[in-house]
Amino acid sequence: MVKESANPSARLAAAPIVAAARRALGDAEGVWIVGGAVRDAALGEEVGDLDLAVAGDPEPRARALARELGEHAFELSAEFGTWRVAGPGGSGQVDLTTLRGEGIEADLAARDFTIGAVAVPLGGGEPLDPFGGLADLERGLLRAVGERAFEQDPLRLLRAARLAARSRSRAGPSAAPAAFAPAGGGRGRSLHQPGAVEAVPEPVPGPRLPGQEA
Repeated sequence: MVKESANPSARLAAAPIVAAARRALGDAEGVWIVGGAVRDAALGEEVGDLDLAVAGDPEPRARALARELGEHAFELSAEFGTWRVAGPGGSGQVDLTTLRGEGIEADLAARDFTIGAVAVPLGGGEPLDPFGGLADLERGLLRAVGERAFEQDPLRLLRAARLAARSRSRAGPSAAPAAFAPAGGGRGRSLHQPGAVEAVPEPVPGPRLPGQEA
């Protein structure tokens, strides 16, 4: 169970964009809230944009949500099976993407960092958190989901720096060579990118990397 203070479900339920998605999609079976919305809710921040992982074709659900919001839906990426719906009055957006793999567990396992590998059923319920992402978020710890996360997509190193700049502990130049510990164990991979975090003019709150002092 997730500690109540870190459980994003209640804050997600209170978000207008989530309420609209629930009205549009009924019981929302096979639809999960993922990504930044879950992370923001767990941090107690306002939920604006919404990412939904969808079992099956996202187009019918995207069009249903667009009707509910009085906005429009369009295909954002045929390659990744993503449709986008503009938020009410052009404020925010909702992306609906076909699940990667055979189910939500496989989809989460394909993500980069544990703090982004958490799903909450759109219809309500407890978070699905197979890699301990919510606990990592509470501790300010950034961990890769798997050992090959950076081999599969080197640009995730840049995403690591951006996430580090958004969280709660200090991440200045000393964080640059810190090692990412994969959630499944092992030695992890090192971030030897001297400019990656130094590019931030002043140290800002950011997740603590494994091996970095708080």
